[in-house]
Amino acid sequence: MMGRLRRSLFAATLVPGLIAFAGPGASRAEDKGHAPPPAASAPEPDPPAAPEAPLDLPQRPDVRQPYDMLRELRQLQDRIAQGDTEALVKQRQMTDAMVETFAKLDDEIWQDPRNGRAVLAFVLSGGDPKALRSLLLRGQPKSIDANLSRAVHAFVSGRRGEALEHFIKLDALSLDPTIAGQVAMAQSELLSRVDAEKALEKLDQARLLAPGTLIEEAALRRQVGLLSTRKDFAAADKYSEIYFRRFPRSAYATTLKRQIVRFTMDRPAADAQAPLGGLVAALDRMSPAAQLEMYLEIAREGVNRVRRDIVLFSSNKALALATPGGVYEARAKIYINAMRAASLEAADAKATLETLMPRTENKEDRELITAAQSIAGEIGAVGTITPSTTPDPQWLNELGETFATVGRGQSLIANADRLLAEASK
Repeated sequence: MMGRLRRSLFAATLVPGLIAFAGPGASRAEDKGHAPPPAASAPEPDPPAAPEAPLDLPQRPDVRQPYDMLRELRQLQDRIAQGDTEALVKQRQMTDAMVETFAKLDDEIWQDPRNGRAVLAFVLSGGDPKALRSLLLRGQPKSIDANLSRAVHAFVSGRRGEALEHFIKLDALSLDPTIAGQVAMAQSELLSRVDAEKALEKLDQARLLAPGTLIEEAALRRQVGLLSTRKDFAAADKYSEIYFRRFPRSAYATTLKRQIVRFTMDRPAADAQAPLGGLVAALDRMSPAAQLEMYLEIAREGVNRVRRDIVLFSSNKALALATPGGVYEARAKIYINAMRAASLEAADAKATLETLMPRTENKEDRELITAAQSIAGEIGAVGTITPSTTPDPQWLNELGETFATVGRGQSLIANADRLLAEASK
C-alpha cells in the first residue's frame, strides 16, 4: 500500500504546474456586468408598513396563537445567527411544539391572517410540512392568498416546477414583512437552476427584507456558494467578508468555511495575475485563531488537490499566525515540505520532515510525512529530475490516494511507474 501511495504522490507532485462548489448568490463583479456589493453591511430598509389589522375575532386567551409561537421561533433563529448554540437545541424543541399545537387548533384560529402567515413561514423555515398539509386538507388557512399557500406547499413538498409556477407570480417586496424574506429565499432557490441572475436578485431582496436575521445569514452563504460556482471569486470574496463581519459567530459559519476551502481549489493559479487579496480580506474579519484554522484547512486541501501555489500561500499565512514551536506551526511546515518533496529541494524537504514527525500526533499528517519522505528518497536515488512544465493531460486534476484522506487515483499508478522508469535511465 505504501508503495502505491508513494508512487501516486510522486506522479502528482512531480508536475508543479498542475492546476486543479448550497445555494444561490447575489452581487456580482463589474467585469461581468454586475454591480459590486456594498462595502458595508446590507443597507437597512425603511421601516416596513404595519401589518394589516387582524379580523375582528373573539379573543382566545386560553390558546397559544401561531403568530406568537413564530415570533419566539424567529428570536431563537436570530440567536443562532449570532452564535448561540443553546438556541439550536431550543429551536428543535420549539418546532416540535409548533407542529403539535398547530394540529390541535380549530378553524377559528386560522381566520386570523397573522396565523395563516405564521404556518407558511414556519414550513419555509424548515418546519415539518405536515403542519401545512393537514391544514390544506381542511381548507385552511382561508385567511391567506390561495396562490401563496399553493406555492409554499408545492415548494416544501419538493414539486419545484409547480412551486416556481406559483412563486413567479409573487412580489416579495409587496408581501407582509413576516413572510417576505422567506418567500424571496424560496424564489431564489427555485430560480437558481433556470435563471441564476434572477436568483441572485432574489437573494439581495431577502437580505434587504430581513437584515440581521438568520434569513440574511443564510442568503449570504448562498450568495458565496453560487458566485463561487460561477467562478466569480472577486464578488464571492466580498460577500464572504460581509458574512464574517456580520455573522462571525453564527452556528452555521462552519458551512461557509467548508465552501471557501473547497472553492479555493477552483481558483486560478495564485500569482501576481490572480492575487488572493480578496480572500485574505474576508478571512481577516475572523479571529486570529479562526484564521489560522482556515489557512491550515486550505493548505491541507491544497495538498490533496496538488495545488502547490495554494499550499505555499496558505501555509505561509498560517506560519505568520502560529505560535513558534507549536503544533500549528508544525502542520504548516509539513504541508510546505510535502510539496517540496518532489522537487529539486527533495533532500532538504526530507530532512525537515524528519524533524517534524515527533511534533505531530495527527494520523493523516504522519502518513503524509511518510509518503513525502519516500518520494524524496526516490528522487535522491534517481538523481536530479527537473519537474515537467507540460503535464500529461491524463493527469490534469487527478491525484491518487497519497494518504488516508486523499482518495480516487488508481489510474495514476501506472503513469507514476512509467515516469520513475524513464527517470532512472
